Amino acid sequence: SIIMNCFNGEMYLREALDSVFHQTHENWEMIFWDNQSIDGSARILKEYNDDRIRYFLAEKHTNLGEARKNAMIYAKGEYISFLDCDDVYNNNKLEKQIELMEQYDYAMCYAGLIGINQNGKRKWRHTVKPRHKSGFIFCELLIKYEVNMQTVMLRTSILKENSYQFDTNLVYSPDYHLFMTIASENKVGVIPIILAKQRIHNKSLSCQTRHLVANEGRYTLDHLKKYNIQLYKSNEKSFKYAYDNLAYYNAVNILITNDSRSSIEFIN
Repeated sequence: SIIMNCFNGEMYLREALDSVFHQTHENWEMIFWDNQSIDGSARILKEYNDDRIRYFLAEKHTNLGEARKNAMIYAKGEYISFLDCDDVYNNNKLEKQIELMEQYDYAMCYAGLIGINQNGKRKWRHTVKPRHKSGFIFCELLIKYEVNMQTVMLRTSILKENSYQFDTNLVYSPDYHLFMTIASENKVGVIPIILAKQRIHNKSLSCQTRHLVANEGRYTLDHLKKYNIQLYKSNEKSFKYAYDNLAYYNAVNILITNDSRSSIEFIN
């Protein structure tokens, strides 16, 4: 099941949809969650006229975490992947990940990606090539979080067994919260190749809500620390590193707002 959340995503939607239809693995369904779009997104989707696409119109507009949570309820597939309307799958994305998930009992797997600009040209600075090795890598992810939504595949049965879901309190990082929670209790598969493209542009939701990184990141770390104290004690140094890293991001955000004095005080 491919979850595609859409809110006024007509600009790049065809390219995203085409990347799904060009998959070498063809046994998929798409849960297209229209989050109250007012542009031509629904019209573009209907042009594809394929029974594998299941269209849902949200009763009201919600934040991204809640939208994905609502969409996942309708997923029937053994595995779940995600694709935003401005991003692109490589043709072998589903095939490579299903091969790994079939071979090993991973709760989740992820791969690398490249960043592209509005015209689809590569942005080398935004290339992510995974460096961690498959297994219990929660500690490694605390120190270097390299999971990107577009490259993730989840095992549906484990989500249901453990009631894993997106936290609807979060706007910027509901994915970070979910994936770190999964990684805290399960093995994670890592595919060290590029399997997706992320479009970097100023109108993307991630760019517009970047100022929430620090607060929402601390929310996740506090949650993990509170509900699994043994996990915290076993990885205390890595938790501290993660907290310090979030302080850095907060300082950078303050600098962006031209408040250098507050930024320096926060770092200190």
